[in-house]
Amino acid sequence: MSLRSHPDQDRAFRADINLLRALAVIAVVLFHFQVPGFKGGALGVDIFFVISGYLMTKLIENSTPDLAGFFAFIKARLVRIVPALAVMVLVCLALSPMLIDPLQQGMLFKEGVYAISFLSNVYYWRTINYFVGVGETRWLLHTWSLAVEWQFYVGYPIALLLARRWFGNLGTKTMVYLIAGVSLALLMAPPESYRFYLLPFRAWEMAAGGIAYFHAIKSWRKTLAMGGYVLVIGSIIFVDPANL
Repeated sequence: MSLRSHPDQDRAFRADINLLRALAVIAVVLFHFQVPGFKGGALGVDIFFVISGYLMTKLIENSTPDLAGFFAFIKARLVRIVPALAVMVLVCLALSPMLIDPLQQGMLFKEGVYAISFLSNVYYWRTINYFVGVGETRWLLHTWSLAVEWQFYVGYPIALLLARRWFGNLGTKTMVYLIAGVSLALLMAPPESYRFYLLPFRAWEMAAGGIAYFHAIKSWRKTLAMGGYVLVIGSIIFVDPANL
């Protein structure tokens, strides 16, 4: 088996994961519309990162180290992501002459290039504080998280597949913990913009999803899930991520 998932896995419907995705999307949207009670809505992005780590680790654990499979995996995600992303960028560019001034149009074009290149997180790291309000007028700001996801898609499977090939299943788990530990350690020093936008400082969230996969508890699953939803919703309501 390669990194391409088993057909049964593709057909499996995970209501819990889809519910978390829905919560994450709703939270982020309402946060940007400054709806009362959603000051922590930006944490929806963090929820997505953890889900990505969980699903990616599951996929790798149910595969064999296979370079051809890795490239097939990357191709499948390019086919799934790039067309929709390109259409969104092109629509924004087409509408821009009617809605924004020429200076902003030039800026939007530049942001579109970074978005398609999956480097918009680097661009916005250098130019925008996500929480100061200016980002509300940047149409493609949300693509920063897609860039982080894509960088994760490329680097994480390679690290885990190499660790598994060299050290077996124990190597995979060790690598996930190592990624989490190094990423958390990096959080101690840099400015806020580094911590928010760049993959090395977000990798611990994705690794946390992998750790959750390795240590899934079958007993009391529904009770634990309900507790998790309460914590997630409580964070969205009460946590101000700008102060973290």
